[in-house]
Amino acid sequence: MVTTLKQTLGTRAPPALAIVAGDDERELENAYDAGARDVLARPVPVALLRVKALRYASRDRHSPRRIGDYEVVRVLGRGGTGTVYLAMRGALPVALKVLDVRDAEPETLARCRREADLLRALTCREIPRFVDAGRLQDDVFFAMEFVPGETLHALAARGPLPEPLVARVLGDVARALATIHAAGLVHRDVKPANIIVPPAGPAKLVDFGIAKLMSDRTLTRGDVIVGTTPYLAPELFAGEEADTATDAFALGMTGLEALLGRCPLEGSRFSIASRLLRGDVPDPVQLLPHADRRLVAMIEGLLARERRVRHGIAHARAALAAISRCPREEARERASHLPRGSSRG
Repeated sequence: MVTTLKQTLGTRAPPALAIVAGDDERELENAYDAGARDVLARPVPVALLRVKALRYASRDRHSPRRIGDYEVVRVLGRGGTGTVYLAMRGALPVALKVLDVRDAEPETLARCRREADLLRALTCREIPRFVDAGRLQDDVFFAMEFVPGETLHALAARGPLPEPLVARVLGDVARALATIHAAGLVHRDVKPANIIVPPAGPAKLVDFGIAKLMSDRTLTRGDVIVGTTPYLAPELFAGEEADTATDAFALGMTGLEALLGRCPLEGSRFSIASRLLRGDVPDPVQLLPHADRRLVAMIEGLLARERRVRHGIAHARAALAAISRCPREEARERASHLPRGSSRG
């Protein structure tokens, strides 16, 4: 298997992903060494997790101390195409997203330019402020406002969150989405992991790597569904285009997860897609029998199976504004659920 992989990779640019079989650590290491930038095995063997952990640890030990004008402090997170660092430009802390584009296809480079343009154009308290963008040798980087805090996903992983906090955060995200949609864009990856909840101030919606203009089809292949499976609207699995209604569905799933303290849809991508296509959407009324009826009804409207009857972002904003408590009371709730000294960009 590895020999074939090496021969294939030797004839063209390394793919973003190589699919291998088995759980031999040497074969997995060889797949990486052959040029693959990431490796996937189904089912996921413990050996693959071990190999990836060791490779990430090695990359962290060799993280750059400086990128252009920015002094790197530490790694905030890693994704399939790049790394986000906490960095300083003088006294200004930023979240520095660095993408390796050495072997990137033209479409990937186009997405990089698109993300920089989007961040420049969007002005909203609930979206991190754009600072800078550029290219250094094989890397493209974006510098954005650093937002101290935790993701909504990390908070919910510790258990169901208080309803006032959830209503406030969803309201912040709805305002961010209203700004994005007014600019003719769809985010396409609204989820708890892409929402940062700071100790004070509004929650922020981040990661615009797959956002796109609603009128633009140039960066989307018709046979590829982009986004994170549990938060994808049913119609996307039927081949329909993303729009404001699909972002609304994702907001509903995000709220449901925050109130439950777990993702309401679990399983493989195929099983989740099959369930949603059958119209088997999670029922907030059944899952949250004791929650605020107004909040449950708002989420239920966002999760409507048919997009033509699904509540929109404007409707959600109005409902959330009525539900939210006064800022002082909610700030105390939020602070009580954030560990001291936590930060995330």
